[in-house]
Amino acid sequence: PTQRFWNLKQLGNTPAGSFWLPVSCDRPGISCAAAAHIAQNLWSIHLVNNGAARTITIEGIPDTAKTFDVYLTDALHGMQRMETVSVKDGKLQFVAGKQAYYSLFSR
Repeated sequence: PTQRFWNLKQLGNTPAGSFWLPVSCDRPGISCAAAAHIAQNLWSIHLVNNGAARTITIEGIPDTAKTFDVYLTDALHGMQRMETVSVKDGKLQFVAGKQAYYSLFSR
């Protein structure tokens, strides 16, 4: 499959019944979106890093979300689970590679 296939599959893993949340990003070269299925306590965050590799910090995560699995699609990876990150004080961090699409799904 092509990278486009994996991009769409990754986005499609947002749980059915989720609603899109208003989110913003304060860094150029990053695009983001987030969705929540409150009744099932499922949270999804999608972001594209169009620039160089960098550390990503996401703030404002609800107390009910404790960990997120990070999935990557880029020129070498097709929706590959990379790591699990923990939420601390409503924040999480991970390193995003260059020119890559990431999805984070709560556990």
